[in-house]
Amino acid sequence: MESRRHLYTKRDTRFLAAPVWLEILSHFGYMKVIIIHSSDTDGRAMLGRFQTTSQTNYNDVDVRATVESCDEFEPKLDSFSSYLMDMKTAQSRVYLLYASQEDAHVIFRDAAIHNMTDYGHIWIVTEQALSANNTPIGIIGLKLNNAENETDHIKDAIYILASAIKEMTVNETITEAPKDCDDSGAIWESGKRLFGYLKTRNIRGQTGQVAFDDNGDRVYAEYDVINVHENHSFVKVGSFHYDSMRNIRGQTGQVAFDDNGDRVYAEYDVINVHENHSFVKVGSFHYDSIFNA
Repeated sequence: MESRRHLYTKRDTRFLAAPVWLEILSHFGYMKVIIIHSSDTDGRAMLGRFQTTSQTNYNDVDVRATVESCDEFEPKLDSFSSYLMDMKTAQSRVYLLYASQEDAHVIFRDAAIHNMTDYGHIWIVTEQALSANNTPIGIIGLKLNNAENETDHIKDAIYILASAIKEMTVNETITEAPKDCDDSGAIWESGKRLFGYLKTRNIRGQTGQVAFDDNGDRVYAEYDVINVHENHSFVKVGSFHYDSMRNIRGQTGQVAFDDNGDRVYAEYDVINVHENHSFVKVGSFHYDSIFNA
């Protein structure tokens, strides 16, 4: 049935981490990066979202991180050494990695062989890569909030659906849905319009801010920022949360943008990076609402 649509309150939203990556890059002042991603749909979506968000929210080219190179690999890697040899000739030592747990294991293994996980090399990764059992000390990773809380996702989904149906019944007549999908080519117009109502929902639910893009994928995912310490221990060093005004509360402080997409104020923690890549807060620097950052 052509009118079938899918809406997700819980989905693999790791590719939506790109805006958080950009805030981390801005916070540390990293101006040039290398992006490494798998050649699947979500890997390419992550790259597209990174580029779009960078152009939209960071108009000032003097502070915008630029992509020096982009390395796309086929999943189920056996080796990543050939890619790493090319990266060693690049100027950037900041690597943004989107990969499965299995592929990340291969990449980290080979990067260690080529001394590319030592001091001076910065890796910022998504949650799947963070879960590899050989993540180097000092890596910064993102962990999606409420990813395993099925009950709260169900609560939010029911509320979203009930809200959309209630509004739709006030505005129009809902026709009976087809009993099965055997009628090839049949379009249930009410279902198509209901999908449109669902996409307009924007609530603060049990799992955080719940809203959807034009494809029905959830946006405004919220993350903890994780730093890997010795013995593969994870230390939370920040978090990113979206409120109803689409501001971000992160390790970098409150983040918001003006009508031109420029950042308007911020608060910074001063971080000292030790030799083992551990991050230690040594101070803070704050802007109040009367200053522009």
